[in-house]
Amino acid sequence: MLSSRGILACAAALVAPMVLADPFTSMQDSFGKIETGYGANDADFVKYRPKFHVIGPVNWMNDPSAPYFDGTHYHIYYQHNPYAQIWGNMTWGHATSTDLLHWLDQPFALYPNSTWDMEGAFDGTCMAEKGYQGKTTLIYTAVSYSGPTYVNGQEKQVLAVTDDNGNSWTRIKPVINGPPDNFVVNGFRDPYLFRSASFDAFLNMPTAPDSIYMTVSSGIPDKGGRLWLYHSSDWENWDFHGPFLFHPPNHIASPNPAFYGNDGVNWEVASYFELPDPSGGDSWHIATWGSQGGRNGEDFDHWALWTAGQQLDMSMPDTNEVAKPTPRIHETMSGVYDWGLSYAQMAFKDAKDPNGRYLAIGWVQDDVIAPATSANRWNGVLGLYRELFIQEINGIDASDPLLQEGYASWVYDASTNKVKTLGMRPLPEYASMRGTGAWSLPKNKKSTDLSNLAIPIDSTHVEIDAVIALDTNSDPVSFVVRQSAKEETVITYIPSQGNIFVNRTASTSRSDLWRTSDETHALPLFRVNNGGLNGTGGLEPLHLRVFVDNSLIEVFANDRYAVSTRIYPDDADATGMALRAPANVKITSLNVYPITDSAFNRP
Repeated sequence: MLSSRGILACAAALVAPMVLADPFTSMQDSFGKIETGYGANDADFVKYRPKFHVIGPVNWMNDPSAPYFDGTHYHIYYQHNPYAQIWGNMTWGHATSTDLLHWLDQPFALYPNSTWDMEGAFDGTCMAEKGYQGKTTLIYTAVSYSGPTYVNGQEKQVLAVTDDNGNSWTRIKPVINGPPDNFVVNGFRDPYLFRSASFDAFLNMPTAPDSIYMTVSSGIPDKGGRLWLYHSSDWENWDFHGPFLFHPPNHIASPNPAFYGNDGVNWEVASYFELPDPSGGDSWHIATWGSQGGRNGEDFDHWALWTAGQQLDMSMPDTNEVAKPTPRIHETMSGVYDWGLSYAQMAFKDAKDPNGRYLAIGWVQDDVIAPATSANRWNGVLGLYRELFIQEINGIDASDPLLQEGYASWVYDASTNKVKTLGMRPLPEYASMRGTGAWSLPKNKKSTDLSNLAIPIDSTHVEIDAVIALDTNSDPVSFVVRQSAKEETVITYIPSQGNIFVNRTASTSRSDLWRTSDETHALPLFRVNNGGLNGTGGLEPLHLRVFVDNSLIEVFANDRYAVSTRIYPDDADATGMALRAPANVKITSLNVYPITDSAFNRP
């Protein structure tokens, strides 16, 4: 989400026939129509388009909003500028799916066409059950003013309902007109709705289906990021409690900055939820958010962060920020949702899943310097859906130096020799998008034959799944993707440093990009009793999953690490792949799958 973001607006009921249309030139042109973009024969348009991710038909897209399941369809909304490939005119794009894999475009669901949101409509969340007047209910941020100085009241939280399964939303009224009067803030947006029996009990609230909580993302100059907590019993009247989560400006949670991002000065797009403990202990309270600032003023000056704890503390009323007793997470571990470009991640409970799993999805922007004049005529894509859970690692070696790091993105229980952290992995359903022609490393292939092994698949859409045994003295192991005679992107794990290194310096011959620098981020592997090269003790195995979708690369590792980045190969034949493995690692398994399925029936 950009620092000068635009705003959402609710559409009036759409009664015009749903017909396809070329990219729109005005709001009036778009009512009741489905945007189409450009065709597969438009070489500039499709050159870098991902195909198995959620992506708008054309022009600019950013943050996901209000993901939910209505009993038949999943809905995903996203911030969208229908008229240009740069940010502005924030409108809610909309797509639906029955399986989270294959999507259908829908007419726009919210427009910036009211006095509350004439400057655009920002993110929001919805509840499909027990909503306002029994309807599926949305609260979103409506922005009526933007300028160099923040004005209290320019961002309002607006209540809306749908009568047509989320295709359009009818505004009811603003329910929060701005931050409390005595607060000077950097922002006040992105409401996240949830119900919580834990909060009800902690606050001695009567447990009832009409008890609703909401966080609003914010920040106070010179004081740092804030998630404000509100409560309501009727959807219309909201009581302000205080800061549910707060960190000082540019806060780094871990004493080792390699294990955390930076909290910046303002927060956006937060989520709160609970996850079960795999050992049967107390549930984990999880918050995720995006921080603005903290990357030394680079163009993508954001971090995607999370924190967790098994207990709630209480902030009591004071003369400063707390108006009513306010629960807050007793934080015991904090980390990074994505070390690269994925941002504005939003979590939601999958109501279709019998176990009620929690999923999250974020936005990955493009790296083009001048998007307004880019021949692509689109900008931005949503990352893969991720399943979130508490990961448990057993058999930890008590002498592991990582256990001496202090506060980090994990907790260690010496009595059980277990480490726990926030786990994240791509949806298992993505396996069904694989095509034919998969390749596996032969079992009898010697490690000495793998120093530069060409993988016999040429593809711009592919998944690599590898398990590698190694130890701290092992040499780096790499996978090469989008390779031609002069271009390549190299993804490397460096055991001695505990880092994943994405080398983009040769990924393109273009010079009009914001960043082609390396991505280097910490993935510490724990020493476990059955780890190492021989399985008798050493580092846990490295499990890499690399998804290449044309210009988008997402690297997942050990179900707890992710980095998203963009590449722009100029060579049409940059489709090759290779493995570069030293003799002192063991490739336990390696499978490469072409992905031939598509998220949409259009580019």
